[in-house]
Amino acid sequence: MNHSAHSPLSAAALWRTTLITLLLAALVVVCLVLPAEFGRDPSGIGARLGLLDLSAEPAASAQENVAANDQQRHFSITLGPGMGQEFKVVMPANALMEFEWHTDGAPIYFDQHGDPLGDSSGYFMSYSESSASSVKGRLLTVFAGNHGWYWENRSGNPVTISLSIGGDFPLMEAKH
Repeated sequence: MNHSAHSPLSAAALWRTTLITLLLAALVVVCLVLPAEFGRDPSGIGARLGLLDLSAEPAASAQENVAANDQQRHFSITLGPGMGQEFKVVMPANALMEFEWHTDGAPIYFDQHGDPLGDSSGYFMSYSESSASSVKGRLLTVFAGNHGWYWENRSGNPVTISLSIGGDFPLMEAKH
């Protein structure tokens, strides 16, 4: 059995270690975080590493594109008791969709999800799953593919869903 004796750090060693850690943290912030997150590069290292491309500018551009290329579409879908239906939109990667849907009263089960174009494995990514009578939000696509909802009316009465979608994708193809 090995026993090793550990002696506590002296106060001077502890201060030295703390100072070195703080200096390294400041160096990381100046050289990596500021260029990547805020587009500021006081050291010039961020530009050489390509970190300036990661700054928040694309998010602002995406917002501007929504306003410039915004397509608004409205759909009405009626589900009988116990019925389910899928509604999807074909979208490219990094496209922003703004959506809002509501029922004519009763909450319904929904699964908002997407599946990649050309994928035959059955893979899909679920964004949210719940029961509600209305949902409003935004979806920024991670991959090109079919993105949308599966709704299921678990009540004993017909339910009508009113859906509004809009976004910066050039072509919208609704798949029911």
